[in-house]
Amino acid sequence: MDTCPVVSIVIPLYNVEALLPRCLDSILAQTRTDWEVIGVDDGSSDGTAAVFERYVLADSRFRLARHSENKGQMTARHTGCSLARGAWILFADGDDALRPRAVEVLLGAALAEGADIVTGGVDSVRDGKSDTRRFSNVLRYGNDRTGAFRAMLRGEITHSLWNKIYRASLFRDPEPRTWDHMTNAEDALLNYQLLGRITRIAAVPDIVYTYYHNPASSTGSGLSAAAVESHVFFQKQRLALLQDQPSLRRDLYAAVVRDLCRLCILGSDRETVNRLLGADFPLHLTVRDIVRYGNGRYRIKGVRQAYLAPLLKKWKQLFKSLER
Repeated sequence: MDTCPVVSIVIPLYNVEALLPRCLDSILAQTRTDWEVIGVDDGSSDGTAAVFERYVLADSRFRLARHSENKGQMTARHTGCSLARGAWILFADGDDALRPRAVEVLLGAALAEGADIVTGGVDSVRDGKSDTRRFSNVLRYGNDRTGAFRAMLRGEITHSLWNKIYRASLFRDPEPRTWDHMTNAEDALLNYQLLGRITRIAAVPDIVYTYYHNPASSTGSGLSAAAVESHVFFQKQRLALLQDQPSLRRDLYAAVVRDLCRLCILGSDRETVNRLLGADFPLHLTVRDIVRYGNGRYRIKGVRQAYLAPLLKKWKQLFKSLER
């Protein structure tokens, strides 16, 4: 009879055939061995499932689930979590890698600290260059639920799922909500739901995960119309989740304005963002809201991108028409 694993590692899979072995080999290299891997093939059109099947045949700790069509990472992770047998859940993306002691370090801290979530450091790799400072991993405001929310709102712990370990019971009774085809910010939305269920969070300084920038991924492929809609949807859901936390309102509004400004910096426009937000949303890309709640570079960049850049574009078009 199989021994029940302590940690379930859930990996959503979509068209990562060439990069998947790096991820799975990094799991095989873990210093702890009491884990299982649940891969969820989310309707891949390449050989991703076949690559994962080779690991299934070689090691009974690997299990594969399949979606007949692409439903998005949020739904794929939900499928994986529903199949998890471990008392703890860890996430990875198929084009990244775990550090060899990731499971050992994160689980050890969770047990020692009595924490429901433990977050670790990240090595971000782009064009072969390593950056261990891109993703912050600090808990300055306490280890309780409010402190965790504040740290995430201020960007001091990342929205990403893959550098954390979670108590599996956080995903049950009831299960977190999911939305099919949410292309961006789905990990952030799940994190905010889970933080609302914790008693304690902890952080470790160790680098536990290597994130490889992949231009073909949902986060690296540019800001499509669907991506903008997903980001705006996330803002609405986050506001609903935290509306009963008045002590966090200032941080929440600052985070919303920062994220809305970022959409314009990445190529969207003020009119589109405000239209998607709707009249009932308490914040919009206006000079008033940007100046009141924005901070640092986003206050300056937000006004420049949301207001000055469109005006400059119109002036250039006008001058070109006059030259003709």
